[in-house]
Amino acid sequence: TAQRLISRTKKKLREIEVLEFKHKSGVVLHPNQIAKMNRKQELLDKLTALQNGTWNDSNGGGAADEPAQPRFNREKMRMLARRTSIDWTGKYANKVVIEVQVDDAVRVESGATGIVKFVGPIAFLGDDKNVIGVVMDAWHPSYGNGTIDGKKYFECDDGRGFFAHPPEITENLGSTKAKTEPVADDPVIEQKQQEVAKRIGEKITLADGSTGTVKFVGKTEFSNGEQMVGVELDKWSTNTTSGTVGDKQYFPSAPGRGYFARFSSISDWNIPQALLDDAKRLDDEEDDGGKESMDVDEAIDPSVNDDGTEIAVSIGDRVRTVRGLTGVVRFKGGVHFDERDVIGVELDSWNPNGHNGIIHGHKYFSCIDGRGYFIRTDGIARNFGPTRRRKKTRTASMMDLGVLSKNLKVGDHIRLARGKTGVVKWIGKSSEVGDGAGNAGGDEDIVGIELDTWSANANDGKGRFNAPKGH
Repeated sequence: TAQRLISRTKKKLREIEVLEFKHKSGVVLHPNQIAKMNRKQELLDKLTALQNGTWNDSNGGGAADEPAQPRFNREKMRMLARRTSIDWTGKYANKVVIEVQVDDAVRVESGATGIVKFVGPIAFLGDDKNVIGVVMDAWHPSYGNGTIDGKKYFECDDGRGFFAHPPEITENLGSTKAKTEPVADDPVIEQKQQEVAKRIGEKITLADGSTGTVKFVGKTEFSNGEQMVGVELDKWSTNTTSGTVGDKQYFPSAPGRGYFARFSSISDWNIPQALLDDAKRLDDEEDDGGKESMDVDEAIDPSVNDDGTEIAVSIGDRVRTVRGLTGVVRFKGGVHFDERDVIGVELDSWNPNGHNGIIHGHKYFSCIDGRGYFIRTDGIARNFGPTRRRKKTRTASMMDLGVLSKNLKVGDHIRLARGKTGVVKWIGKSSEVGDGAGNAGGDEDIVGIELDTWSANANDGKGRFNAPKGH
């Protein structure tokens, strides 16, 4: 009800008044508390609208006669808190900011990795503060979807978008843009290009024997300027699209029938059906199953390290292949179509030889069509390490105590990362606690807190300070 919302809003404003008083009195506040103070004007506007009867919660929170206003979302709160922490603690004062560009793979402070999709300012932080929008390689509940205050800064799924402040980038792992080898001028290919351009709508035969109809001829965004032929295949295939790559449609096609081919893969235009039948019959008579062998050659990239080196990888690692392709390991082990173990990679960008993780009806992993790729175990050129966030110790998860403890003092009221609040009663080293919270026997900064509410994991201060058991 409106009265309940008014009461809640007034309560939040009273909490802010207390924080403002502490701040003016010289008490050092936690970044989350400062972020809460920054919401004061928003809450005042909400209270006014509620008291006037013009608040409309169904349109995103605002006056009934005003357009919908986006809520102060959780990701924005986190960004403000981290920005405040950066400015307040000075922990990055001497850090050299790592330069990044869109499509670079990066590692952030938490240890997680992703791909840069936005670099620039965001309105609520000011035009003088750039942020870096990253599509993270692994989902996390604290990540967003690339949207702040209703504005979409980059495209990604929910739980994959992260806005990093420049100092929070710890490593640039290199560009993920697809690299293609320069194609030498070939009069035969040039002749094919001229022929294909004139014959859109006609039947075409690819080098692997697949047939289809030419639907598109020209340069694409994914081929680095190389001319491609868009074909609607006569038969469904796993390694296909619907004529659309990314958000761009190059030609309409039934799902599982759209295929992009290089000019060098076109074998002929009008091969007599009798010859095709004979070729198929000969393939079927091959002892090793000629068609199957051809499929395997396409399914697994044969490129390997010259010295045969096998670089160890685990599922979830970010890697670069010998061919220069980048992506994340999604599968490792044996497959039904080859005797040797292979590595399945979800590529960062579409590849004409890619698939969706399914080969001959066998699902090895899931990804977008054209992004699945199998390589040999010795086809890894570099392993950049895990893509997931590092797990913090209990002390580290509370806050960056190595920096903040020098600003804390006994008697401060603080909020922990998990939302619990309490009063600082003791400050020291983990080695002084004996059976040690955090890293026992180490020399890590640790803070003793009397919690405001009971917790099953709390104690009575362990002799370092007095607190009710469970607080």
